[in-house]
Amino acid sequence: MTDLTIRSLTTSDEIAYQAMDNGLAHDYMLSIFSDLVSSKTGELYGLFQDNHTLLATAGYTLHKDHAMIGRLRTAVPARGKGYAKTILRFALEGALAHPDVRWVGAYTAKNNVASQAVLNSIGLQPLVTLSTHLIRPDRIPLLQQQMTWTKSGTPFLNFTEASTTLTTEAYYPYPYNDSHVINHYLAEALCYTHTPSGKYVFFSFDEKDDSFLLMNTPCPSVLQDPDLWTLAMQLAKDHSRVLRFDAEWPLSESIPLSTEMYTVEEPWMVFEVSPFVLEGLNR
Repeated sequence: MTDLTIRSLTTSDEIAYQAMDNGLAHDYMLSIFSDLVSSKTGELYGLFQDNHTLLATAGYTLHKDHAMIGRLRTAVPARGKGYAKTILRFALEGALAHPDVRWVGAYTAKNNVASQAVLNSIGLQPLVTLSTHLIRPDRIPLLQQQMTWTKSGTPFLNFTEASTTLTTEAYYPYPYNDSHVINHYLAEALCYTHTPSGKYVFFSFDEKDDSFLLMNTPCPSVLQDPDLWTLAMQLAKDHSRVLRFDAEWPLSESIPLSTEMYTVEEPWMVFEVSPFVLEGLNR
């Protein structure tokens, strides 16, 4: 009988991970494996056969009182045996074991039906579909800015009227809510106010596979304002960064920029643990 075990991965498991054929032509985890398993803000687990052959991985990342599960990888020969569900559920339970965590989510490509089925099977439900937009400031001529946007302090937000998500870091969209992770982001971000309407937009800096200027707004309608893009492009140029923002799909189709000016990545879906699960844990 095959002996299956799940445990936290360490730097000594890097060779086993390199030997696992997960079918990905370009796997970013190969280059940051040591950082992932040494992180103090998350955990990466491995499912082993006979405590030797790595069959699957999954883990979670903590951001204050929110957590994102993911990093799911399954060896090609081991697919179709339920291992993905087993280890992803293990990662979910690991995240939920932290008493301060009040929200757990995951995300996957909109066209990845298999991954969506696994998330559904462990109790996660769809929250929103997003499209990531990437804009390099040198691709758009800067116009004379009309002074309809002014720098301001952090506003009081009515979270019940805000849009669905806020991307605190690239690849980490969280619900707009009155939580530690969102309030910390809002306190640290650059805030600008649209004078005519009183609506807000936030900018922050992030280093991932590129140097990003992240843009967020609880009022998606302002994305249609040309003056906002003049402001955003000027900030991106001043800081030598790529402007990145996530817009609800298909809302992104109404952005007042020529499609030749920016790159839109394939839509992806954010999932969240059912509120009933968290309520059952008295959170």
